[in-house]
Amino acid sequence: MTTNHVSSLLINILRSIVLIIGGLVSIVVVFAALTLFVPAKGNSLITIGIMTWSVLGPLFVVASLAVVIVTFVLRKKVKRWFANTTVVLSVLALLSSSGIVGNFIKVTYDNDGSINVLSTIWPFSTKPAVPDITKTYQVAEGKELKALVYKPRIQTNAAPIIMYIHGGGWISGEASDLSSTMRWYADQGWLVVSVDYRLASDQYATWDKAPADVAYALAWVSKHAEEWGGDNNKLIVMGDSAGGNLAVNLGWAAATNEAMQDPSDFRTIPKPKAVVAGYPVANPGYSYDYGQKWWNNQSPKDFTADYIGGSPKEHPERLAAISSLTYASPSAPPTLIVAAENDDFIPAQGTYEVVQKAKDMGVNITLRKFPSTHHGFDVIPGTLGDMAKRSVVTQFLKEQGLAPTTVR
Repeated sequence: MTTNHVSSLLINILRSIVLIIGGLVSIVVVFAALTLFVPAKGNSLITIGIMTWSVLGPLFVVASLAVVIVTFVLRKKVKRWFANTTVVLSVLALLSSSGIVGNFIKVTYDNDGSINVLSTIWPFSTKPAVPDITKTYQVAEGKELKALVYKPRIQTNAAPIIMYIHGGGWISGEASDLSSTMRWYADQGWLVVSVDYRLASDQYATWDKAPADVAYALAWVSKHAEEWGGDNNKLIVMGDSAGGNLAVNLGWAAATNEAMQDPSDFRTIPKPKAVVAGYPVANPGYSYDYGQKWWNNQSPKDFTADYIGGSPKEHPERLAAISSLTYASPSAPPTLIVAAENDDFIPAQGTYEVVQKAKDMGVNITLRKFPSTHHGFDVIPGTLGDMAKRSVVTQFLKEQGLAPTTVR
């Protein structure tokens, strides 16, 4: 075999490898697109497929476009059936990814948000942030509960205050979660305080303790915020998932002086000016009945039972105490609910029911739904989902007069 024949053989092998890789990339993108149309029902693979769009959607578009270009260039230099199969797959991948990402961007702008798409193509450079101040705001049953303070990048005497309550099914998580997101809000001009609360276990129910902790935290933040340049007349409670439940319940209950407190705590709980909740467990009975296991095998049925110390049938009064509609009234502060349309972990339908009933009860509540998203679609900083949610939250707070004057 001559040198030319060897070179030609190697080139053909390389072309085939490139097309195989392109075909595999296209199959991954098409599969991820198909997961949006199939009920996950606790299937980890389908759930992960749905979750990829808010993280990798723009990268899928770029990769699909690159595969289309390469396959068209190489299609006449390999076997026809092989080339045609790869071309079809790559075109399907490009059309599906472009449609899904394009629709997400459109909905974001329809929801008064915005996205810098180019910056979301490779969003994995953000590192965890370090708070400016760490304080113990309370010692409860021997456990130190921390408050992490992120001060505004531009110091003022009138920074709006965000108190953030982390998620984790009431059984996990800590104040340091989403530190990069907390820093982002601080860099825009908010004073941000992220707080701990007592977590539940199968031997330790905290349905009355966690709400009392975050109520105590709100009073503590209000007392100390001016030391860090915060404006107590612009107090916002924010949370996600189980933290969204605590945020909504705290904000709505404080408006009617019904916030849960430890019996020995007689301090006044301030009334927030707004509540922001991402995919909250606002309808815990619905989530208990219909929520599916997540990709990590966590189940709403399990963590809700841990939180209230048994099943809803065993403790209906406790279920009522953690259900957001229990505290709904016309006095509730303006509330933004951000929902993931494909969320079957904390089912979106249960959230929609709460929003509609709360409106009927006189709550000033705004619902923003994002397509092609699952629970926690914004948790990775700099991604499509993160940027969309942040922009919608920022716009909402602007409309309530609760954005810093420095916000872009």
